[in-house]
Amino acid sequence: MKSLTNVVDLTQRIEMVLSKNRSSLSAEDVILLERCILFFKKMRKTRSDIAKKEFFAKGISCWTNFLAKNELLNKYSGYFKSLENNTD
Repeated sequence: MKSLTNVVDLTQRIEMVLSKNRSSLSAEDVILLERCILFFKKMRKTRSDIAKKEFFAKGISCWTNFLAKNELLNKYSGYFKSLENNTD
């Protein structure tokens, strides 16, 4: 699994948004975005396809949690937590 240019682009965009809007984001949002960046960068650096998939799944989980934050989805956040452990 090669590093996708979309992942590189997404990482750069998240970094840009985070640098410009850090003060207007909640602490939880900042943590989610920083974790997303961390996992995507680890994904790009590793050589193992299995590890790449694991880091990608963790990064997407953080990204999804950030994007899907509202009261209804927070009630059902247990479903999202199950994605953190699923690397398939």
